[in-house]
Amino acid sequence: MIIAAGTLVGVRLLAQHGSTATPGSTSAAGQRSPAGSSAQRGLTAVASPYGVATVTAGCPAASSGVATARCPAHPECWGAYTEISGTVFIESLPCTQPHVYETFAIALMPAGARTLDYHALKANPTVSKVCSTAVLLRSRQAWARRLPVGNWDAEPLPPSEAAFDRGTRTYRCVGANFGTSPSASQFAR
Repeated sequence: MIIAAGTLVGVRLLAQHGSTATPGSTSAAGQRSPAGSSAQRGLTAVASPYGVATVTAGCPAASSGVATARCPAHPECWGAYTEISGTVFIESLPCTQPHVYETFAIALMPAGARTLDYHALKANPTVSKVCSTAVLLRSRQAWARRLPVGNWDAEPLPPSEAAFDRGTRTYRCVGANFGTSPSASQFAR
């Protein structure tokens, strides 16, 4: 029990000092491009209230039946996904470096799941619909479509505690294909 509490405190301290980033926190990952890039590709990018530019064109999450579901206009990549007592810790990484997870959808939290608790978010049927393996599989692009279907994992990613306290009410859906550490986007639009 003492070891678990010490680990939790240690992980939280890392998050507070910028070693671990979650959506809505400050990160030097550099994966966000200017909004003009998506416009040059013929996509309409919308930033607010999602906190990042989003698109609906060519976005399987947007056709999931959840009105607020979108795809990030620019790839967002992440390291290992660690959940401890309902709190998620994940490091933001550039998509050009080896990473584990990548965002394939972003949506506004439904009324019954406005929380940063992983378990409550994951149990919500609306969140489960957007962050489903089916939506993930339809989101894959290019070479990612050739990776084994059974190795994919989809998880909801709540905002960090700091971002939630600042009013962030969006969640991301992140996906990984275990056994790979890509150095390029798997869900690029």
